[in-house]
Amino acid sequence: MRRTLPLLLVLCAGCLNRVPQQKAAVATPVTVGWALDTDRSADALTPPDALKGRLAETLNERNLTPNDVGALSGPKLTPKRLEQLRLSEPTGWVLLVEARASFFSQLEGRFRWTVSVKLTASSKPGEIIEDSFSVPAVLQFEHQREPQALAAVAADIASRAGTLLDQLLLAGPMPAASKPAGLVYFVMVDRFANGDSSNDAAIDLSDPAAFHGGDLQGVIDRLDWLQSLGVRTVWLSPVFAMRPDKYGPYGAFHGYWTWDLTKVDPRFGDLKLLAKLSASLHARGMRLVMDLVLNHVGPDAPLVKQRPSWFHGKGGITNWDDAEQLVNHDVHGLPDFATEKEEVYQYLLQASLGWVRAVKPDGFRLDAVKHLPVSFWKRFNADVREAAGPDFELLGEMLDGDPKVVADVQRQGGFTTMFDFPLHFAIVDVFCKGQSAARLAAVLTSDRLYPSAGTLTTLADNHDLPRLMTQCENDGSKASAALAFLLATRGAPSIIWGTEEGALGQADPLNRASMTFAESPLKAEIAKWAGLRRAHPALNEGSTRIVEASRDVFAALRVTDGDAALFVFNRTDSTWQAPPLAGEWDAPLQAPARSVKLFTAKGDFAAEVKALANPTASDVTFVARGLATEDEVRVVGSGPELGAWKPEAGLKLLGSAGSARLPQGGVFEFKLAVKSGKGPWRWQAGDNQVLQVGQGPQQVELQWREG
Repeated sequence: MRRTLPLLLVLCAGCLNRVPQQKAAVATPVTVGWALDTDRSADALTPPDALKGRLAETLNERNLTPNDVGALSGPKLTPKRLEQLRLSEPTGWVLLVEARASFFSQLEGRFRWTVSVKLTASSKPGEIIEDSFSVPAVLQFEHQREPQALAAVAADIASRAGTLLDQLLLAGPMPAASKPAGLVYFVMVDRFANGDSSNDAAIDLSDPAAFHGGDLQGVIDRLDWLQSLGVRTVWLSPVFAMRPDKYGPYGAFHGYWTWDLTKVDPRFGDLKLLAKLSASLHARGMRLVMDLVLNHVGPDAPLVKQRPSWFHGKGGITNWDDAEQLVNHDVHGLPDFATEKEEVYQYLLQASLGWVRAVKPDGFRLDAVKHLPVSFWKRFNADVREAAGPDFELLGEMLDGDPKVVADVQRQGGFTTMFDFPLHFAIVDVFCKGQSAARLAAVLTSDRLYPSAGTLTTLADNHDLPRLMTQCENDGSKASAALAFLLATRGAPSIIWGTEEGALGQADPLNRASMTFAESPLKAEIAKWAGLRRAHPALNEGSTRIVEASRDVFAALRVTDGDAALFVFNRTDSTWQAPPLAGEWDAPLQAPARSVKLFTAKGDFAAEVKALANPTASDVTFVARGLATEDEVRVVGSGPELGAWKPEAGLKLLGSAGSARLPQGGVFEFKLAVKSGKGPWRWQAGDNQVLQVGQGPQQVELQWREG
């Protein structure tokens, strides 16, 4: 047995380590593929029902759900077969069963066969665990062949597969795959509503960096406003005891300069009031998510003097590309916790669990994920989930535009959901800056990289970024289209206080202005789309198929077994006509010029959902023209197959051509990158090219143009 996982080393199949049977903390799908070869035919055998059934029982005992894709075709090489299986589930759990049954001998009226088996399992790309073995199968009749031999050893194969999967389950808990949480609304408490002037302390409404008096009572007083907007989850900024005044020119009002993680800041209220807010939300069928800052404390925090050994004290980050500095140095001068020390870890964990017990929130939003080791997050999230229950939300803030980076951190850190920053950047590019609408589809094509893309938390802006209306140059129609897309797309959409009234602001503190609670067309639009999302299961939890993606048209089908919705963004000057789609639609599938439209349908869409869950792949050959033969040439673009916009990882062309297997229906943006000798990479001039992968082999020709 060979493994590349950093788990328990097993040297051979004969010394396969037996571990106690494991069980996944949450139901986890496992994509199963079969390669059952025969000496008598070039075609792979179909797995017998007895073998499939026994393996399914073994997986179910471990809370693993088999997604059986049947017999695999193509080259008879394990890496190629595993690659084919990965196209069905690029980042989740896969199990490849390879076997060959060969006749051995006849003895005393019985017919002995030998079944050689190789099992390959993986919980994420690049990390595999294998087991190879042979078992005898004794058959009763001469006419019985390979299928009967395989069925006879079904129990042996299933047992060895179970042991293999037990080893993977020891690697740690899987993130929970819960349904999207509906519309999420971020309340920066000081900037929302002042419900109790007696706790104001020093406030100055004319100073954008000063405290403005918002508090927990103000949030309670405005729950009707939030509910009328369609909000399902209220995410609060940190409410813990914090720095009470400015640090230089920078304000402390935001709450992220925590001084004491165990107390409510008196400016906001007290523990009793926080618990009342939680109970009030739950009584309305709404949820509460609390914001935790675990990487650092605020400037001049008393804890630094009381416990100096709890902090790294290595100074500020000078190189933001240095992984060690990112997790061990001070972010913008904020004292950095030495979370590798057990007493520090226990302080942070026990303080966090204290809020679970006292307030009963539904989840934590976890700040500054990239500034803490992923090993910390894996342990912390597992400990919180064990104490708070498997449905407790653990929302990570990993500010990165690469879907693979966000997906890897989610999986390795055990987060239930992450902010979808890759889609955020595409939303701003397309709706506010007029870039190609195909960029939305290219990002959504990378959904296959996530454990469950439907659980991501999507956003058009947040408190660390420019306001949506500012990005859209104060154009309400652009902002409205962006919010419509946000609320019609997979994941849990999130907005921040003031989005509904068209708040402006480029950077802190101007992007953190106080609410005015003014009625606005944007508020009505958000409420309308939130209502549509509640009314149509396809919008809230459906699978996504890209219908069209071009420079000025984006059309996506969202579908569940019995419900479908078609979202269309048409930026052209003519009417857009949809291709034929199954189902009975509420209106002709035509989107007028310069419009955003939603069409809905009922019907049986089970086949469509199944096809989207198990996409097939096509071979795409890229051919470059107009380049010197000595140049190194790569096709670089969206998706890991094309390097995720990193030239050194792109598809290398040999003799001006190269091929990649890409998921059918997927959309990719790309262009050529060229390097001469040891020189820098040079990019092909012009806009990105766009490919929507069809059925069967395709050839794409690229003409080099010097930038």
